Amino acid sequence: MIDGLSTRAVRVDDISMAARTSVSQSYSSIAKIVLTLSTCFVSYGLIQPLLSLYTADFVGISVLATGFLISSIGIAKAAMDPVSGFSSDRYGRKRISCMGALALAIGLALTTVAENRDQLLLGYVLHGSGQGLFFSAIMTSMSEISKNRGAALGIYEAVGGFSVLAGSIATGFLVGITDMRTIFGISTLCMMISLASCALLTRETLEMRSRSSILNLSGLRSLLGKNYGVGMYAAFLFMFSNGSFTAAAPFYLTLVLGLTKEKVPPIFVAMMGSAALGSLFAGALSERTGRRRPIIFGSILACVGFTLLAFVNSFAGAIASSLICGFGDGVFHPVASAVIGDVSTSENRGRAYGFYRLARDLGMFAGPAAAGVLTATFGVQYLFMAVAAMSLFGAFLGFAALGETLEKP
Repeated sequence: MIDGLSTRAVRVDDISMAARTSVSQSYSSIAKIVLTLSTCFVSYGLIQPLLSLYTADFVGISVLATGFLISSIGIAKAAMDPVSGFSSDRYGRKRISCMGALALAIGLALTTVAENRDQLLLGYVLHGSGQGLFFSAIMTSMSEISKNRGAALGIYEAVGGFSVLAGSIATGFLVGITDMRTIFGISTLCMMISLASCALLTRETLEMRSRSSILNLSGLRSLLGKNYGVGMYAAFLFMFSNGSFTAAAPFYLTLVLGLTKEKVPPIFVAMMGSAALGSLFAGALSERTGRRRPIIFGSILACVGFTLLAFVNSFAGAIASSLICGFGDGVFHPVASAVIGDVSTSENRGRAYGFYRLARDLGMFAGPAAAGVLTATFGVQYLFMAVAAMSLFGAFLGFAALGETLEKP
């Protein structure tokens, strides 16, 4: 009897030890992905506030031409998202994310040394293609690392937001002491560090590789439904609002409010910083409250923020509105990402996130394009009101169509 109790005690200890080891490995894997992501997002944060102004040096002060040239990044990114999803299901997450990081670095290098708009376009296309390959694969890895998917994806988005914030803050200092091309060069170096981290530190998270051909769509049939559809709309909305903001905000501050370009980085700092806080908060919260409530609440906040942004006429008002916009976007987006992981399986999760990010990056294309058309035709206020209306519709979908996808133990 004593021997039996002793044996059971040993088994309990073994299970407890295995659980602690699994948690430790999970934390270690998350930390390595965080390093890879943070250097990549710092790279983007360095150039984001200057992207419109840098592009304008090649095409002149034309909101329409600038918007469509920047949207080439989104087109290339969207085209590669499904490719990344199918490929990572078959060949693994790490291999595809490394290929994407390499394309990102090359694209940034070409953008930095571009001498005309054709060379700039080539750099943008490579940069966008790299984003499509990299982010789809590494987001899928993050969703598979931990059982608390919402919290892990909240960390993913928060790291992205804080890193972009750090890059934007650095740009605020650098823009006063050097030129934009040098800042793009620094961004390229950061991306090379991210590539090295991805190749040397991250691990493979795919447990069962798909045996079907890369273009086989059969694994996606089980995903079709209202929950996946709401997640796809949330992805599109997130990047549409951010793309619109990125393309229009620099011109809004400099041409409408009459501010200097040194005032541009702080508004991006406000939006990215509040989005990061929202992601960190909402991802973990969704593990307690479920997915529906954060999606509805975040969409309503974004609606309020963009509505206010359409009517403010001061720098302080623009900062306050951007804080609300960012926090709202930060709340609903990582939770929508968790919904995609909830409704998919290990065999089709790469494809699920690939098409999810396709919707997201179509928003990145449509946002700058819409910003160019609406701003040039009607004015920037109409652009912000359009984004507010789309955010309100996202809240409606969360309330009326989204079912709870979190399975509680």
